[in-house]
Parts: sequence; structure tokens; C-alpha cells
Amino acid sequence: MLVVRYTPKKLCVYFCGIFCNLWCMFRRRCWLAFLAGDEENVKEARDLNMGELVRIALEKNSAAVAQIDLDIPRSGESCPEKRQRLRRVLLAWCALNGFGYVQGMNLVAAVLLKNMSGSSTPEHDALACLSGVMVLNGGLVPLHAEDREPIQCVSIVVSKMWLQISLLEPKLETVLFEVLDFFEIACLRCMSVCFVNFFSSETLETVWDYIFDEQRKIAKTSDKCRHVLAAAVLYHKKLWVHGKDARQSYAIFEAVCKLLTDRQVGEILDLAKHLERLEFN
Repeated sequence: MLVVRYTPKKLCVYFCGIFCNLWCMFRRRCWLAFLAGDEENVKEARDLNMGELVRIALEKNSAAVAQIDLDIPRSGESCPEKRQRLRRVLLAWCALNGFGYVQGMNLVAAVLLKNMSGSSTPEHDALACLSGVMVLNGGLVPLHAEDREPIQCVSIVVSKMWLQISLLEPKLETVLFEVLDFFEIACLRCMSVCFVNFFSSETLETVWDYIFDEQRKIAKTSDKCRHVLAAAVLYHKKLWVHGKDARQSYAIFEAVCKLLTDRQVGEILDLAKHLERLEFN
């Protein structure tokens, strides 16, 4: 008779695996509910003919197809099969939306597709979630270099953020005011893709868990993005003081945020939640 002996180490690995699977399932359902909507919306997305949508995009959106093919290798995915899945999601988006494709959407879709992989229809679910992200951030995505509306939206966001920062660190307000133009660019780059260019793909998921909380109304999502960005600035405030100039400070700030550990991201989110409580309670 074969007797299997479970050492404490094996048991720990076993239960950690169960916990990770349950957490991934919870995250997938939470993001899908927040970004795609109710069961009817999810069913509608899953009934889409992905192959037909891809065909339409290939026939009518040659410029978008060319840009997508350039961006796919930059999406952090090396597996050919997963790259093809990502390509289908982005092409289907182009076929469904007159908004078109902009750089950065590939990175958003890659993270969504990764987290929908446990679903029976990962591509359809990722497409539904991508639509939700773009609805949330549509006012902050520049369609053309001369499009001033996104910049004006960011100016409003920055103005609101100033109030939050001054509550915690009054002296920092003066320093940030001196680099306002660059800070607007920072907001525009980060918030238009839900911070996807700002954090590593691993820590980004932790940030999105906070932003895509299904218990919160979508109207608060932009505020939660603002809180995360303000908290990240507070967390790295010395970079804004010691850089040789504003552009260098921003470059260092961006690079450091991509190297954050899980613990540091947790501290930023704690600050963001504090800002949220200050504003909404």
C-alpha cells in the first residue's frame, strides 16, 4: 500500500496553490463585474463572433492593424499563441469601436487577457473588460497631438490633486507647482491607460484590485486613479526636490515606480486609501 507523506513544506505549497487559484478566480470575477457589467453584458460579449470581427478589422483598418503588429512584441508576452490571442482581442476592439487603436492599449489588453485566462472565454472577457477601461478613460486619451480636450481634463485632475497633496505635505505643493507642465504629462500618460505604463505588470494588478473594486461606483474610479498618483508622488517626494531639473525628476520618478516591490506598492495604496477617506468621508 502506497502511503503519501505530506511534509509541512508540501502542505504549505499545496494550500498556497489553492489560495492562489481562488484569488485569481475572485480577481477575474471582480474585474469582469466592474468593467463589463452585469451578466447580460458579459453574455453579450461572449456571444460575439471573434473570427468575424478580426476579419472586418483586417479588411477596413489597415493603419490600426499595422500599429498593433508593431506593438504586440512590446507587450511583455513572448509566447506566440498568447501574442495571437492578444492580437485578436485588439483587432476585435477596432472592428467594434470607431474610437480606433492607440498605443498603450496593447499593454492594457495584455494584463486583462492574462487575468482572464482562467475563463472559458478569455479573449471575449478581456475584450469586454478592455471596453470598460476605455470608457473610464476615454476623456483622457489623446486622439491627436493637437487635441486639447485631454490636456484640459488632466488640468482639472491635477488641480484636484493639489488639494489632496497639500493636506498631507504643504511644502510639496510649491515644488510640484514648478513642474506643473510635466506633471500634467505624467497624469495624461498614466491615467489614460490606468497606470499601465507606470507600474510593473505584477504590481499593476495590485493597483487595479484597488481601482476596480466592484463595490464602488465607476464614477469614483478617476478619483481613485488620482489618489494612487498623488500617493506615489508623496512616496517619492524627494525625487522632485533633488533632481537637476523637472524633466529629470519625472524620468527618475517613472523609472522608480516600475521597480517598486509589492511592499512599496502596498504602502502607496495605503496612502491612496487615506486620501480617499479624506475626500469621501
